[in-house]
Amino acid sequence: MVGMDKLEGQNFRDTLLDWMGEKFKIEKDIRSFNEILQQNGVGMDEPLVDAEGYPRNDIDVYQVRLARNKIICLNNDLKDMIETIERGISKWHKEEADKALSPARVNYTPFLRVGSVSPGSPADIDGLRAGDLLLEIGTVNGTNYSTMADVGRVVEHSIEKALEVRVLRHGRSVNLLLVPKPWSGQGNLGCVFLPLEAIER
Repeated sequence: MVGMDKLEGQNFRDTLLDWMGEKFKIEKDIRSFNEILQQNGVGMDEPLVDAEGYPRNDIDVYQVRLARNKIICLNNDLKDMIETIERGISKWHKEEADKALSPARVNYTPFLRVGSVSPGSPADIDGLRAGDLLLEIGTVNGTNYSTMADVGRVVEHSIEKALEVRVLRHGRSVNLLLVPKPWSGQGNLGCVFLPLEAIER
């Protein structure tokens, strides 16, 4: 894991993918230890001794105790990893938000407008704002955009992955890194894209 001061460009994308991989591994391990508890018919709080204070003979006390301890440790690791990912994304956004697009990309034409962004959605958390003009999302930009389905496919193939997005905001280009994922609302981003018919280019 690299330091926060090195989170930029391709290096950051690779690091974020490493962090996400570690997060998924921790979650998988937690599920495995929870299965041990389920097999023994207990959770995290049931007593491991009987009414007389002897170890229960209807469960594998050693395995249950070990699984509980592992789950507690892994939950702490998971919390730390989620905070690390969130801090990394936040730092990257802060450093990239005001950077101008490279000359090769400045000429990209906006092809969609962000009509709305649901509060608390992945798009909201990752910095997308209503009124932003979409210049590029993943591999889709003004030169190859055809229909809204193009954007839908890019988002669908980027679930739980870092997705580079470039928008025009108040006349300035802004680089964002969105991570589409299921949440309590609709879609995997929680925003609405609209066509640009009413916008002068």
